[in-house]
Amino acid sequence: MVGHQLRSTESSLTEEPDSLREIFVRLQPCARVEDLLSSLPSFLISVGQPFERSARRGVPLPVEYLTVGLTPSWCQVFLNTTEVGMTNERGRRGELVVEVRRGKGSEETVQRIGKGLGELRAGTVGWGDRVG
Repeated sequence: MVGHQLRSTESSLTEEPDSLREIFVRLQPCARVEDLLSSLPSFLISVGQPFERSARRGVPLPVEYLTVGLTPSWCQVFLNTTEVGMTNERGRRGELVVEVRRGKGSEETVQRIGKGLGELRAGTVGWGDRVG
């Protein structure tokens, strides 16, 4: 998802002078958080494992199917129906898994995602809930 946004933004650099700034301000932090998701424990995030979309909601989540969205205060984790980068659907988000308050940096935000997924696994929060 971020890769597609990055390519479309790069292609419009000559048309829009603020596009280069958008890459670094908005898209780069999303990409960094997505990269760091694979550092979470294997009982929360799976890497390179087969995934059936029809499987019940739960963790571990396949990192290849996850994207994040960032607002100034919150980070949303989405589970997509197809592997990220394998779809041509523009602007589509998957199903919201969990929303956590952003940390001071990407690493802290990913720690908070891990805590939120741990709460989801324990059943203390529901699928798509906001974790403060």
